Amino acid sequence: MEGSKRLVPYSVYLSEEVHTALKEKARSRQASKVVRDAITMILEGGDQFSSGYKQGLRDAMDLIHRDELAATVSVHDRKIADHLIDQLEGMLNEQG
Repeated sequence: MEGSKRLVPYSVYLSEEVHTALKEKARSRQASKVVRDAITMILEGGDQFSSGYKQGLRDAMDLIHRDELAATVSVHDRKIADHLIDQLEGMLNEQG
């Protein structure tokens, strides 16, 4: 499920119960992330552990990508952030 960081809107019909529960998540600004993560998990297949592990790696890569300090520090003309993200992507690709 690698690819662009650009998010594309998609509409889906939900039962009233699911819609209500999702609106509760929306109050804490988590609804979109919950839906994205669930769809990604389903499309990737595999078990819940593998899906959670992959999501944890993606979350770590996103955190590093957004961290100003990691993006400004370089060693041997290479940003620390880029090196760490490459390492985590390698772990993600190993999971297949």
